[in-house]
Amino acid sequence: MKTNNEKGRNIVLIAAVYLIVKEIINTFIGGGLNIGTLLMQVLIAAALISGLKFVNIGAAVILIAVAVSYLPGNLANIGSNFIYLLEGVIDIACGVLICVIPDVKEHFTWPWSEIKDLIEKK
Repeated sequence: MKTNNEKGRNIVLIAAVYLIVKEIINTFIGGGLNIGTLLMQVLIAAALISGLKFVNIGAAVILIAVAVSYLPGNLANIGSNFIYLLEGVIDIACGVLICVIPDVKEHFTWPWSEIKDLIEKK
């Protein structure tokens, strides 16, 4: 897949893998597979890898909003929810980083009109 910044794409790949691995780990910790959240994480990961303009901002908003929505419950019983609190902190950090690191921001410069071109091989 094409990219405007190789280093930025590599950072995004790490974030995308984190999202999917996190959801798989949550499956084991939570005791069951939630297809909806797994599908959402896969779609966010695929969107991030695409490098389309403003996808990083949309993904960051989703990651941070979900983390913040779970924050009160995780803080209420911090002893047994420490792992989920840590996950929320990492999600917020991930959301911020995909919006502020210059190399990553450069990765997200493909216009939406060129979606077809992104899939073509170099």
